[in-house]
Amino acid sequence: MSDPPRSLRLEGAGVELQAYDWGNPGAPAMVLVHGLQDLALGLQPIAETFRDRYHVVAFDLRGHGDSDKPGVYALPHFLADLHAVLAQLEVARPILIGHSLGGQIVCHYAAAFPEVPSRVVNVEGLGPPFRYADIPVEVRQWRLQNGIASLLRPGGHKRPLGDLEDAWQLYCRFHPRLDPAQARRIVEIGTTEHPHGGLIWKWDPHVDSVGLTLSPEISEDRFRWIECPVLVVTAADAAEFYRGRGGIDAETPVDPNEIGRRVRLFRSATHVEIADAGHMVHFDQPARLIEAIDQFLAS
Repeated sequence: MSDPPRSLRLEGAGVELQAYDWGNPGAPAMVLVHGLQDLALGLQPIAETFRDRYHVVAFDLRGHGDSDKPGVYALPHFLADLHAVLAQLEVARPILIGHSLGGQIVCHYAAAFPEVPSRVVNVEGLGPPFRYADIPVEVRQWRLQNGIASLLRPGGHKRPLGDLEDAWQLYCRFHPRLDPAQARRIVEIGTTEHPHGGLIWKWDPHVDSVGLTLSPEISEDRFRWIECPVLVVTAADAAEFYRGRGGIDAETPVDPNEIGRRVRLFRSATHVEIADAGHMVHFDQPARLIEAIDQFLAS
């Protein structure tokens, strides 16, 4: 069994961030950025695969895991945190890999600082596979309302979980393709005691408000600014996730040309679609995702 990663604390933009370093500091750097309501160690299969060839580091985003939870979660804060992490690691031309919100973060960062990354991997970070114009106004209003409502919550989750066993079974139901042993590890590190009994997830409910600072128009404009090669990984079954959690109903059609249109915005992009995978590609098909990344880095 491989040695566990080294735990370290890094300074973000006015916050402390929990980070994990898999060693090999003389190798090219690879920095992993997880998605909303996930954890750095959720990306551990990627880190374990590439640790022998790269200096792999992952960190819990602000508001997640064991990083600080300041209650302020605008996209520029996440970009500033990543900028601070890279400065402290003193790495040159890192490979940036991000999933979902993390995919947005690494792309916006590469747009702002095109001289920094050598390559970017955006996993399911282009947004829902629907044309924005096809999403009903009522759904867009609901998502805006949900983001605003998250700021009004007193800081607690809607309801506590039971014990670890209950949390694990719930997690497996949400992620049926995820290896049960990996799911248990994530639940063990991703929950903490609720003050009134039971458990809560280690993410601040206010992190939902980051959606208030993201827009398709701004993202698509900035995709054009990225100078390094980009791998875009999408999931064939991603629509299920957005219909289940994003308020988008079954009547909203998936436009088969929409993802391709977004991919073509990048100056130099490779697109891989992973079959039999939903939005959480690293849970559903980790081997295929790793293969796609490996082939991209070797090209």
